[in-house]
Amino acid sequence: MSELSHNLIHRFNVGDALRRSAGRAPLQRAILFQGRELTYPELDALANRFARLFMANGIGLGDSVAIFAGNSPEFVAAFFACARFGAVLVPINLLFTAEDVDYVFQKTRVRALIAEPMFMGKVTNRPAVCFILDDQFREALAGQEGSPVEQIVAGEDPLMKRYGYLWQADVTASSFRRKKVGIGEVRYNRS
Repeated sequence: MSELSHNLIHRFNVGDALRRSAGRAPLQRAILFQGRELTYPELDALANRFARLFMANGIGLGDSVAIFAGNSPEFVAAFFACARFGAVLVPINLLFTAEDVDYVFQKTRVRALIAEPMFMGKVTNRPAVCFILDDQFREALAGQEGSPVEQIVAGEDPLMKRYGYLWQADVTASSFRRKKVGIGEVRYNRS
């Protein structure tokens, strides 16, 4: 059995949870948002498309992907997509100022950004990879394959050993400070 096959059989992470739900309940609605319905398999395919788009643009294991958008199916899909290949999704508080956004980008070393057009005025230092949630983006996303993305994301990953912790941005408040939140995790809250 290959390492990938073994990993896929024995692992269970957030990215896999959606895939398993899609298999168990293929006709069940996963999301109803502003009249738009997605079943679990449709959401799973959307997450795969996001993952493929990120990876095609050089985003990989351990990279931070910021999302500056309101609630939407794309927000959910981006979350699951990052889990599929080991990237870290960094949600940006919609009430942040441009200075706050820059601070989060610096502290989390953001490599990619997904943003609604209305928030781009608060983004002064765009990362090299930037996706604007508009019709052009949705066309590019639809062009990606929706089949499963199979990446090994192991708990014993060398990235985790090298850094010794996970970075998590707590963006529920407009302030940050370093805070231990669990074994191997550090959260920033700016006071």
